Amino acid sequence: MKGERQVGHPYLVHTEKVSRLQRIRLDEKLISEGWIQDKLHSFPDLLPLEELDSAFRNSVSLCRELRTDSGRIDNVFISPSGHLTLVEAKLYRNPQARREVVGQIIDYGKDLSRWTYSDLDAAVRAANQASGSGNCGILDRLTAEGSDGVR
Repeated sequence: MKGERQVGHPYLVHTEKVSRLQRIRLDEKLISEGWIQDKLHSFPDLLPLEELDSAFRNSVSLCRELRTDSGRIDNVFISPSGHLTLVEAKLYRNPQARREVVGQIIDYGKDLSRWTYSDLDAAVRAANQASGSGNCGILDRLTAEGSDGVR
């Protein structure tokens, strides 16, 4: 069957407990863009940022749904050296995933290029308050993750 593993199965190993992972069929609508955003926010290491550029090593999630003039950025990450990563989550079944997402990211980047640090920090705080994550700004998120802060 297409997409099935030919050899072996993935397992989650945690101390003494071992669990065989079960495949989730994406066409069953069990996974939404919001679910993907939440997982990326909770587990930033899911993105292979360091493999793209070492400057993005140890990036932490600043917030979800950051409001800009062009719309809301699904996920925003920052590296300890201050490099931002913008993520627009799309499901493969979403026709926008193939074309419009590139335009969206360019528009978001254009908006953010006009912001000061204070503008970004205020928008991060607003996004975190809206999501129930408290009044966490940029430095709060970096220090909460055990980072040395922006260098």
